[in-house]
Amino acid sequence: MHRALLLLTAMLIAPGFAGANPDKTMADYVHGQLARCWNVPAGTIGAGGVTIRFKLDRKGFLIGAPELAGHEADVRIELDENGTVTGNPRIVATPQDKVRATLIRSAITAIQKCSTFPGLVKLAPYDSWKEIAVTFKPPELR
Repeated sequence: MHRALLLLTAMLIAPGFAGANPDKTMADYVHGQLARCWNVPAGTIGAGGVTIRFKLDRKGFLIGAPELAGHEADVRIELDENGTVTGNPRIVATPQDKVRATLIRSAITAIQKCSTFPGLVKLAPYDSWKEIAVTFKPPELR
């Protein structure tokens, strides 16, 4: 397994606060916490990224389970000649879906493993980091 850098995206989902912009410092802190816990699964190098959203309590502890943000799925439907759906719509599975599922599981595991972020309490008010979205992106092959 390879260690990889995380790409932190629009990390702060909650309303911002007035004053100095702490995003870079907070992003660096979260990146440091998660980078030491995430191992890129074999077979996912260059597979793109997944964005995982999670919530923290006021002390920096994980609330609930992390979840995939902005999940997209390809759905197959069949229509009759009148345009009416026949049968049940179904998700189309491709080899990439399995790779993506592996990547998602590894990202969620990393967040759960390194789920305490007490340093955020010192960096900014709770409303600016109570909900975080992190993109886990394996390195590209060169």
